[in-house]
Amino acid sequence: MHREFPNLKGQVGRDFKVDVWLPQPPEKTTFFAEHSSTWDQARRDAKGWMQVRHCLAHGLASGWRSEVWPGPVRKDAPPASSVLRQAQNGKYSLVLAGAITCARIYIAGAQHIADVVAAHLGESLNWSDIPEFPLNPTTG
Repeated sequence: MHREFPNLKGQVGRDFKVDVWLPQPPEKTTFFAEHSSTWDQARRDAKGWMQVRHCLAHGLASGWRSEVWPGPVRKDAPPASSVLRQAQNGKYSLVLAGAITCARIYIAGAQHIADVVAAHLGESLNWSDIPEFPLNPTTG
């Protein structure tokens, strides 16, 4: 988007937030806590989730249980463990709350960028058919 619409760069991330689950340290009684991420936080976490996806796609981790996740492919990227729930002995786990968080970050980010470009072009977009992946399925 920055390459095609460089004049919109300052609008990206403005008034953006996405509600996600943050993994809690092992000593906490709750596994995840609700959190409202800013654009910068969501971008950082999206890079961590990309590492998770890379590890799963290439068989470097199974995602089935707590396990050791390898470090990032790129030195400037956060490790997969940055977005996963910490267990014991250097292991981390991918659970449903994490998968929901990943989906919410990628969907909200894509919608935000598309809406910025659409507004610039005098268009509006309808997101009513996109799954919401609610944090709490009973309350939305």
